[in-house]
Amino acid sequence: MRHVGITVYGCEQDEANMFTELSPRFGVVPALRDDAVSEASTSSMPGNRCISVGHKSEISGPILRALKATGVEYVSTRSIGVDHIDLKAGSSAPEARSASGPVIGSPETHGTGGS
Repeated sequence: MRHVGITVYGCEQDEANMFTELSPRFGVVPALRDDAVSEASTSSMPGNRCISVGHKSEISGPILRALKATGVEYVSTRSIGVDHIDLKAGSSAPEARSASGPVIGSPETHGTGGS
């Protein structure tokens, strides 16, 4: 099985336990971080194309551009909505999905402020 790496930002202990337990089953290798994603933290990423953020992380346009510059292609959010992500900037940054919502940058997300 091919393994996929994902950097998990703002990972709390209960989430870390679940990622550690479930990741091998799905061929995912998580890099767990308790700090929030920021422009500065993107430079110390382990080269994963995917990141996961929690609902407490504000993801601004500059952060999305910094992620894109480091090779991130996908942003997933461990939240119900996407109000914490700059959707307009997201249309030109990495593809992003909410666990319950559409792809950021798709026509159904523009102007809605999330799900």
